[in-house]
Amino acid sequence: MKCDKKHLLLYAVTDQAWVGEQTLYQQVEAALQGGVTCVQLREKNLGEADFLQEAKDICALCRRHGVLFIVNDNVDIALACGADGIHVGQEDMAAGEVRRRVGGDMIIGVSVHTVEEARQAVRDGADYLGLGAVFPTNTKTDVEQMPNETLRAICEAVDTLKSCLLPLVAVVTPNIPEAEILSGMTIRGQADIENAAKKISGAYGCAVLLKGGHNINDANDFLYADGTGTWFCGTRIDTPNTHVTGCTLSSAIAANLAKGFDLPTSIQRSKDYLSGALGAMLNLGKGRGPMQHNFNLTGEYAKVAER
Repeated sequence: MKCDKKHLLLYAVTDQAWVGEQTLYQQVEAALQGGVTCVQLREKNLGEADFLQEAKDICALCRRHGVLFIVNDNVDIALACGADGIHVGQEDMAAGEVRRRVGGDMIIGVSVHTVEEARQAVRDGADYLGLGAVFPTNTKTDVEQMPNETLRAICEAVDTLKSCLLPLVAVVTPNIPEAEILSGMTIRGQADIENAAKKISGAYGCAVLLKGGHNINDANDFLYADGTGTWFCGTRIDTPNTHVTGCTLSSAIAANLAKGFDLPTSIQRSKDYLSGALGAMLNLGKGRGPMQHNFNLTGEYAKVAER
């Protein structure tokens, strides 16, 4: 589940110093009832075992309210409790390393204070940025108030990344939530998928393969390239082990393009490969694991395009 700006409209960050006579759980529950759209659990002085239990309890509470749950700083706790995301600062684990640890599906937020920190965070795969302190505060004593000029410069720099980097790619492969952000549309069905792909392609000058999963139309993806739209149909495979399917599809498309196949052929070969890797039904350990990437090392998917 990737984040949409609607999930970040009222973002609550916990602080044990302010609980008063209530428990932290009670305060979070009251905040959820009051309309917060995201909760970040921030614990700097709690032992690992207590932190994990608290994270599991508040994660379950957020699930009942349909609200995103983010863990501050501790990647192990975020993974163990099944959080929607992890938020890190400049002195915590680098966002690129966090992305390698958590995979492509977990939300990553990064605190930034300069334009370069913002650019690096986006390059490393951050889904959202935290900027501040924008207003004076006595709850965080190790930061200075951010000038409005710096805030504006960071926002402009992040927009520039989209306008400069996306036109350089052969094809961009957003899922539904990501496409909603890039297109500014709400996507609810097939017509919305087609319109969003056209809009993104027109805005950024690149081909767009909009992945139509997320309970909208099974495993069917829509390509819009050079003014032409094409649907690539697939069958959803019943397996819990779907970790990094989106990243696998993108990597497979890149590999097939590098081997000389055109874009439509690369997409079809990659979707077929993904179905095979999922259908191999690899089952490692517990939870949502990976697919079997090596199910066909020397067969069809090792071929290169005929010259």
